Amino acid sequence: MKKIRDPLHTFLKLLGRRRGVIPPFTLELSLVDGNWFFVHSVQEAAEDSVSLALRVWDTRALDDEELDRLQADTASIDDLTLLSDPKNLHPHLDWAVLRVDLDQIAYCVEWHHPLWSSDEPKQPRQRLH
Repeated sequence: MKKIRDPLHTFLKLLGRRRGVIPPFTLELSLVDGNWFFVHSVQEAAEDSVSLALRVWDTRALDDEELDRLQADTASIDDLTLLSDPKNLHPHLDWAVLRVDLDQIAYCVEWHHPLWSSDEPKQPRQRLH
C-alpha cells in the first residue's frame, strides 16, 4: 500500500492538522523495531513526506510506582490546559521530539481518555490497518 494511502499514516498526518496536546498514555505508537512511545503531539507534515516529527511523552525519569500513579492521575484530568506544561502533572515528566520514517511505524493504539479522541465529529471510525 502506498504511504499516502495508508490509513495509519493518513491518521497521523491528520493529527498534525488538529494540533494540541494528547494526554499521556492515550495514544501509543509502536515501531517495527519493538520500541514504543506515548504521543504528546504531532507536527503537521507535508502530504508527500516520508517522515514525521512527533513529540512524545518522556517518562524515563519515572520509576514504576510513579508511572502507575501518573497513569491513574492523568485518567481523571478534566482540564486539558494542564497538559501545556508536563511539570503540572509530575515534576519529572517531560517530552522529547521523535523523528521517524513512516515505514518504521508498526501501529498505533488509542487508549480511552474522556477528554481526547482522534475521531473527528461526524466521521465514521476508520480501521487503521
